[in-house]
Amino acid sequence: MSTAAITELPNPLTDQLGSLPPEQVVKLLSQTDAQLFSGWGGYPGLSDDVIIKEMVAVAEEAAEVIASENGAVVVSGCGTSGRVAFVVATACIRILASSGRRPCFKYLMAGGDAALFTSREAPEDSWHDGLSTLEAATADVSPVLFVGITCGLSAPFVASQLEFCRKQPERFCTVLLGFNPPELARTVPIEGWDRTFADVVAAMSQGERCHMLLPIVGPEALTGSTRMKGGSATKIILESIFALAMSGREASSSPEMMWGVLREYETAIRRTYAFQKDIANLVALAGTALKADGKLIYLGVGPFGVASLVDASECPPTYNAGWDEVRAFLRGGYTTLGNSEGDLFESNPEEGQFVLEWSGFKDACSPTLGPNDVVICVLGTEHNDAAMVEEAVTMAKVAASQGAKLGLLTVGRDITATGCAALTSLCDAAVHLVLPAAAPSCIAAGAGRHGNFLAEIGVKLVLNAVTTGGHIMKGKIFSNRMIDLQVSNNKLYYRTIGIVSACSGHPEAQARTAVLRALYGVDEVTAEIEAHDISRHIVESAEAIQRGVRVVPTAI
Repeated sequence: MSTAAITELPNPLTDQLGSLPPEQVVKLLSQTDAQLFSGWGGYPGLSDDVIIKEMVAVAEEAAEVIASENGAVVVSGCGTSGRVAFVVATACIRILASSGRRPCFKYLMAGGDAALFTSREAPEDSWHDGLSTLEAATADVSPVLFVGITCGLSAPFVASQLEFCRKQPERFCTVLLGFNPPELARTVPIEGWDRTFADVVAAMSQGERCHMLLPIVGPEALTGSTRMKGGSATKIILESIFALAMSGREASSSPEMMWGVLREYETAIRRTYAFQKDIANLVALAGTALKADGKLIYLGVGPFGVASLVDASECPPTYNAGWDEVRAFLRGGYTTLGNSEGDLFESNPEEGQFVLEWSGFKDACSPTLGPNDVVICVLGTEHNDAAMVEEAVTMAKVAASQGAKLGLLTVGRDITATGCAALTSLCDAAVHLVLPAAAPSCIAAGAGRHGNFLAEIGVKLVLNAVTTGGHIMKGKIFSNRMIDLQVSNNKLYYRTIGIVSACSGHPEAQARTAVLRALYGVDEVTAEIEAHDISRHIVESAEAIQRGVRVVPTAI
């Protein structure tokens, strides 16, 4: 059994990841994603009875809340976890509303809606913001099913929320979702609070109406990058639970149905990687652009477009990419996104990263494209109206006329559907995912114009491969470690020290000193610098980024 956080361990399968060509990268991603269901290191995985039993228990609680007159299901997280919470909660809202039921789902995101598609990592460290956000969201609802997501059992934002809910079992059912065993919950003190995350987990283990969903899916292909397996597992677990819950009390109480839904996801993931060669071609297309300091632009439609927004937003903290280096535009903009704060560009007109609509691509981005750039269209093959197809083809032709390369990612059962052929003929690389239709289980509730849960997981895997493999080609990964990440919160500060230690072969104490020298731009680390809280180091990191300092390479 491991004594270090499993989510921060290097995966032995991928120790050569940073030196491999796209075909081998995709193959290794397939192998590591297989660990989602098989488990790792003797711990229970997604398919184990103990995990399924706990998922059924949470589904039963969710069904009760959905059937209530004034209850709410609240899903909360930071970074990728918060983005998945948003994607799942808004999908459930649409499904309930379409059947005339009360849309009782809410999402909470550390950093607010701006963090859904831009890099806002620091709010994860604020236990106070987490508490105040939850109190506001649940002030007038009861009963409440609260799901706090933190892959590494580490986020202070979520810790305070779990503690708040645990103390009120008469109103709250409290669920912790993560991918480390409870004994590996983080013991680092939380600034300004008298609890650690490990304290919160210990209290939950004895709490009333508390559930801990902690399957072990193994280390990430890229060490610590929980946007990958962690994000996929989060999406699978939440959608499986809520799909059963929305189907009613009988379905939510069935371990057999839960097992069947998980099998559907496992099949969809295997089918996605059956297109390894095509995925590798798309990776190579993106990587060639990034290696030449070009831009990678997604043009997305519907839930698959939202997935591209999420993927792009994760590149700045992971690879120190500029917000305009990997960017996504969504047809329908904020209306399609369905976020609670509405159009963020209206209130922040000077912030170009808040432009989401396709018109923003045409007006501001398209004129700057050149031969080093790549544009990838991301859409389903069903329910495509003629106007959308015509618009997509026109934008693709304009991009190509300026020398930009074109890629295409579609998902659906009919690759001859409207738009596919016209777009494919323009593209330098294309992936057409043909995934099996959902079995006649409740997961089919996610099908229709708002996309299909199974199709979305396939799109996520391909997009993750594109940006991971692309940044490998750009030289941002050594072995299987990110070597140009932003030190933008407490978790990433400790991860950076671990990376510097592993890559340099020096003890962590020396690595910490090297990191502080890089952050503060000094040759000697004074006692005053040593005494600063980590939050001060994070502030210095932001200033170092402005100075053009690459912290990990500088520290090494």
